[in-house]
Amino acid sequence: MGGFPLYLKAGDNELLRQVYEDILYRDIAQRYSINNMRQFRELALFIMSNTGVPLSFNKLKTYYQFGSVNTVSKFIGYMEDAYLCHTVSIFAASLKKQAVNPKKCYATDIGLMHAVALSESDNKGRALETLVFLRLKQQYHQVYYYRTHNNYEVDFLVREKQGSPLLIQVDNSLKEPHARDRELRSLWAAME
Repeated sequence: MGGFPLYLKAGDNELLRQVYEDILYRDIAQRYSINNMRQFRELALFIMSNTGVPLSFNKLKTYYQFGSVNTVSKFIGYMEDAYLCHTVSIFAASLKKQAVNPKKCYATDIGLMHAVALSESDNKGRALETLVFLRLKQQYHQVYYYRTHNNYEVDFLVREKQGSPLLIQVDNSLKEPHARDRELRSLWAAME
């Protein structure tokens, strides 16, 4: 349900939508003098509706017709500064690989995500993955996702100061053999 006290008390999604609008307009648009609010709003809505999905900033630039990838990066940075979302990079030994690979963005609040996201499909899985991310973010300084050489994805990789990295796969049900095999296949490939 998220962590906004007034929403938890009243249960009214309209309160969360108003908080979202206030963040977009007062905390971001006014502060950074954003001129094209339509593009910015569409990008913000896309991020909130696609939490936990790897996103190519270059594809977002093209789709939303921004002038450059820097604009997309800057706008997402503004959203991070306003605590609307967090970005997660791919784990790679090279900073260049981290910079050029797609990033995952996670909503900072589950209630806010549910109140404004366009799609209800797969919301349980994305909500669970977002909750796991938020908990990992509290515990670990750096949280990544991982992609194996054969393109299998592990949801999270965290590193403690000493020791091996921890690989974490999130799924709301492993009852179906296909889902279980897919999740375990990714973990085994990453461990290799």
